Formats: sequence, C-alpha cells, structure tokens
Amino acid sequence: MELVYGLSIAKEILTQNDGRIDIKSELSKGTEVVIRIPTKQALEKSLKNTTEKNEREDDKNEKI
Repeated sequence: MELVYGLSIAKEILTQNDGRIDIKSELSKGTEVVIRIPTKQALEKSLKNTTEKNEREDDKNEKI
C-alpha cells in the first residue's frame, strides 16, 4: 500500500512541475515505471510561452 501513496505523491509533485510518470505493467513480466522531469530550459520555455499567451489574451480583452 505504501507504493500507492508514494506514486501518488510523486505524481502530484511532477504534475505541478510539468513532469509525468508513465507506468506499464504486464502480468508475469513486471512493471516499468518511467519518470520524466523537464529540464530547466524546458521549464523556462514553457513559462515564456504561457506568459506570452496570457499577454495576448489580455490584449484581446482590452480591445473588447
């Protein structure tokens, strides 16, 4: 049961930081867990894109 809690906590942390967990499981073969954590550059690019998108939406709202 502890594994479920651990994965749940890890998923929450990764989701908040644009990361993700992929889990693939096959009976009698085992389980593969892949944790993807974005690089600092990827996070900065995502933040820049989000900021630019928000600014464009603000400009549209001001014109209305």
